[in-house]
Amino acid sequence: MFLSKLSIHNFRAIKDMDIELQNGLNVLVGRNNTGNTAILDAIRFAIGPAGSQGDSLWLNEDDFYKESASTERTELLSVIMEFRALSTKQRTTFFEIVDFDLANIDNSRAILKFEASWPKTKRQASIKRTGGPESAEMPEVPHRILENISITYLPALRNAEDALAPGYKSRLATLLRDVAGKNDKTASERFVNLFSKANDEIGKDSLIESVTGNIREITKQIAGSDTKASSIRTAEIDFLKILRTLQIQMDDTPISSLSANGLGLNNLLYIAVILQHLQSIADDECPLLLVEEPEAHLHPQLVLTLSEYLSKKLPAGAAPQTFITTHSPTLVTSVPIDRMYILCRSEGSLKCNGLKKANLDTIKSHMFSRMMDITRSTLYFAKGIILVEGISESLLIPVLAKRLKYDLTALQISVIPLCGVSFEVFQKVLNPEVLEIPTSIITDGDPKVSTNGDWTNDTFDLAKQVSPRTEKLIKSFQNNSTAKVYHSEVTLEYDLADAGDNNAKVVAEAWESCFVGTPGTLNTKILDEHIKKEDKALAVWRGVCRAYHTGSKAELANQLAEKLSEKKADDDSWVVDFGVPNYIKDALKYVVEKVKANHA
Repeated sequence: MFLSKLSIHNFRAIKDMDIELQNGLNVLVGRNNTGNTAILDAIRFAIGPAGSQGDSLWLNEDDFYKESASTERTELLSVIMEFRALSTKQRTTFFEIVDFDLANIDNSRAILKFEASWPKTKRQASIKRTGGPESAEMPEVPHRILENISITYLPALRNAEDALAPGYKSRLATLLRDVAGKNDKTASERFVNLFSKANDEIGKDSLIESVTGNIREITKQIAGSDTKASSIRTAEIDFLKILRTLQIQMDDTPISSLSANGLGLNNLLYIAVILQHLQSIADDECPLLLVEEPEAHLHPQLVLTLSEYLSKKLPAGAAPQTFITTHSPTLVTSVPIDRMYILCRSEGSLKCNGLKKANLDTIKSHMFSRMMDITRSTLYFAKGIILVEGISESLLIPVLAKRLKYDLTALQISVIPLCGVSFEVFQKVLNPEVLEIPTSIITDGDPKVSTNGDWTNDTFDLAKQVSPRTEKLIKSFQNNSTAKVYHSEVTLEYDLADAGDNNAKVVAEAWESCFVGTPGTLNTKILDEHIKKEDKALAVWRGVCRAYHTGSKAELANQLAEKLSEKKADDDSWVVDFGVPNYIKDALKYVVEKVKANHA
């Protein structure tokens, strides 16, 4: 049994959201303030304290959706949870909330509906939890059912040290008690006997006898006939209270106390205790594990190993059903694509789309996962995306954007280099129903080149017909409402040189700075031989893209970006006059305007 669908209405910043979920791992990925925490809290409110191990949850007015700061809050919010894959025993345990499918009993589902209303005349919310098929009189959900949908919640600001320290809040004590109750019925007796013997031996020690005697004498003098005998013990002889005195310590370290550990190591210990606790699950239970930002206090390598563990080794196979929220591009690199849900804001509304909807075949799924390293994974958290072929574009486009008065960093638009032209792998992922993030794809036109083996005479069709690859890419995205393809006439280098009267000279100077001497393939003297702007652009293209040389296009882009970034000290204008190619202008304008419209 697992939570297959979650519907949230009028809760915090979420107006309406339906999420199709999966058994096992579900990873919610998104920027700050896109609903990550709200989704987990919606689940917690729906189940309530009965299934949350006593965690206190209180609705307040801010939990009710408001369209804007000037509008009234809604008076009704709801969270509907639909569970599938019920076993025979679970259909019995959750009988009161099961919507039975008599044609195929295995398709029966359990439904839990949480509703809260807050009329303007009331000072607090009115809450009810009902279940089963929709009807005029849906029954209230019994307490025992909520207890069987148990929630283990690890908040983002968790205090691992306090949770593991001895005391009544000790998660270690709870783990030991529950494991003993299920797997080791004689543990209680053994521990009681062990600590009884320890108390007897400690009580006989000369130091303890001396101090105990003095304490008793002073107490008697103060309290007189009200005096009660006192003693010094290891723990009260009660199984749970004994367990609450135990603590995890680090072996082979100068200081073994938890307080001497870093926050990251204590968090790992805490997560390990939680996962161990969830290894043994009863047949009629449906446990949920909610983890906010497991990457907290961990360096990237530990985040990767934790991510791989959670992806492949949930405590009891697919159970407990696990929900993780994250802001870490490092963590998501190890999560299978079909386990991720991207949260974003589109046209003013919060959306949550599962990447499973992309329906990638096995080969493309593996290829996409391999491509999504830490750099490229930042696209999941961006407000807008610019996909480019390589390092050259990724170095130049942010600078060219600033020259057009676009600050991509401030707009949270990521420039993602593919280091190739495998844009088609992203076609299904960039579908508006999957990754609903405005995207500009910038690529080369790559028209057919005419050559006779002498690079100084290489040219191309005057019509500059784009290559079959580029044409195919354009067609594959022509019906996409959030992703558009923009291409150069020839290549990045040619179009840069052709975009302004001074451009070719600036590019040639940047190319010269990549060498110790004067490069023979392209330099300012070669450009002086040409008068027309197009001829100068051809000279740049031939010298950089067609000739044999030891230079690097990426180094050219780096040197050019440096020159284009320079500003005059007196009036803050650009030192170098340089035009931006039209296809890059259009690509930037598209994604910037989309981002501004979505986040107005």
